[in-house]
Amino acid sequence: QIMRLGWKVFLPLTIFWMIGVINAFNLLDNMDGLCAGIASISALMLCIHSIVSDNSQLLLISLLILGSALGFLRYNFHPAKIFMGDCGSMFLGYALAAGTLIGSRTEKSSLVITMAIPAMVLAVPIFDTILVTLTRGLNNRPISQGGKDHTSHRLVSLGLSEKNAVLLLYAVSAVCGLGGVLYDKLNFFHM
Repeated sequence: QIMRLGWKVFLPLTIFWMIGVINAFNLLDNMDGLCAGIASISALMLCIHSIVSDNSQLLLISLLILGSALGFLRYNFHPAKIFMGDCGSMFLGYALAAGTLIGSRTEKSSLVITMAIPAMVLAVPIFDTILVTLTRGLNNRPISQGGKDHTSHRLVSLGLSEKNAVLLLYAVSAVCGLGGVLYDKLNFFHM
């Protein structure tokens, strides 16, 4: 009975997670260095998490993602010499979505941690996607239609330069990611 429920509940959630994170990174590719930098920070947080939780599989995957994203970021940071595009951002989203699944706990008693760590490591792309989806929905615009309604664009409209907006989002990503790692390490709120 529990196994049947697991397939009915967790398989759709996993598919939703994968598609959501892939699209979140695609949407995040809207300023020089933003997507590659957030992917680098997220991969670094997964590296730290893998060391803390002694998960060598996750460590290898997150190091590969970190190296590739940092290598690209060198040429993609403001002012960008090369651009990522959909193929690069969606690949990073897929790799990080899969990595967070590999790094998640599977015990039934830690459902909150299973969901919290990936959400905190990927907080910036998740928040940006939710903001854009709600904003465009409220304005009767298709989600697929581009625009200047992303978190990064809003920071620029508040007076930050594009470079400073990206750096601020890097800092937020790092703080949220470290929060996820500490959340697991300190074992808060086990359910």
